[in-house]
Amino acid sequence: MGSWTSVSKLTVILDSGQHQGLLNQDQIGVVISIQPTDEDGNEFVVDISDLYKSVNLIDFVDGSLLPEYSETESKEWSWEKAKDFTPNPGMTPQIKYNVRHTVFNPGRKVRTFGVRVGVPNKKALYSSQNGTYQSSVQVEAR
Repeated sequence: MGSWTSVSKLTVILDSGQHQGLLNQDQIGVVISIQPTDEDGNEFVVDISDLYKSVNLIDFVDGSLLPEYSETESKEWSWEKAKDFTPNPGMTPQIKYNVRHTVFNPGRKVRTFGVRVGVPNKKALYSSQNGTYQSSVQVEAR
C-alpha cells in the first residue's frame, strides 16, 4: 500500500464559516479541510489522528509555527486540538484546532493564520503568503 504524497485541497476557515473573527472568551475554532492524494493525484484516506500529527497552524506572513497550548507555559498565541469536533463523513477530511490568545501577553492583537502540512517523505506544503495555497483566517483578540 502506498502513502499520500500531496494534497488536492487545503483550506482554513473559522468554525463560524468566516475568514475573520473575534476571539470568543479566550479561544476561537479554526477548521482545516485537507484532501490527501497519492502520487497519481487520487484521493488517499489518511486517519484523522495522522492528519493532526501532520498539520500545524502557522503565521500566514512569516510561516512561523504557532505553539501548542500549555497551562504551565504562557504564550501570546497558541493552539490546542478541539475535543468537541466530529468531521462530516463522506466529505473532505477536516480537523479542528482552538486558537488561544493569552491576555497576559499584550502583544499583537490581530494575527493571520495559515497551515503547514508535513507530507510523508516530501517537502512540506504551505497555505501562507508565499505558499502553494493561499487560504487563511484573521483573528482579533480584544
